[in-house]
Amino acid sequence: MKNFSTKDLINAGVFSILILFTYFISGAIAHVPFLMPFIPLISGVAAGIPYMLYTTKIKAVGMLSITMMMFMLLFLVSGHGLFVIPGGIIAVVLAEMVLKKGQYKSIKHAKWSYVAFNIFSSFIFLPVFIARESLTAQMVGRGMSPEKIEVMFSYFPNYMFPVIVALALVGAYIGAAIGSKVLTKHFKRAGMI
Repeated sequence: MKNFSTKDLINAGVFSILILFTYFISGAIAHVPFLMPFIPLISGVAAGIPYMLYTTKIKAVGMLSITMMMFMLLFLVSGHGLFVIPGGIIAVVLAEMVLKKGQYKSIKHAKWSYVAFNIFSSFIFLPVFIARESLTAQMVGRGMSPEKIEVMFSYFPNYMFPVIVALALVGAYIGAAIGSKVLTKHFKRAGMI
């Protein structure tokens, strides 16, 4: 990691907030249980534009790591569990590697970087698959009825986690494609076109 300028840190903060905001707004569909497995798809599409714009500001390894640290902290604080940490580490390492491979000047690499980054959104569901009993107890402790939890979990059969990861990848690819079309002039100015 290089030493970041104040402008780099401000960009990382502002774009992290924009991307997080779109993730959380997209996550509001969680109030409709049968839509919950589609959150990574929808958030991937929704956050594509701010992520792609953010890539025009990234010039060195580490800025995505700052963003992911903010993501992991906020998702931990909001009760998504410790599984966000390995998910975030895997996602950001892959995203940083892909972006660096394109030397921070390639739209193609920026798109694939976002696909890797959005893997994180599927890891928020991992407790449903590998720690269902403790998650149920935690949710009951927060006041959720066992009946509602049962309905919600019925949309997450054991085979569903790879499907959720695939939805996250597809959503990010669509979001990156939309973002790159919408932001063509910004990519020109950043020397990526």
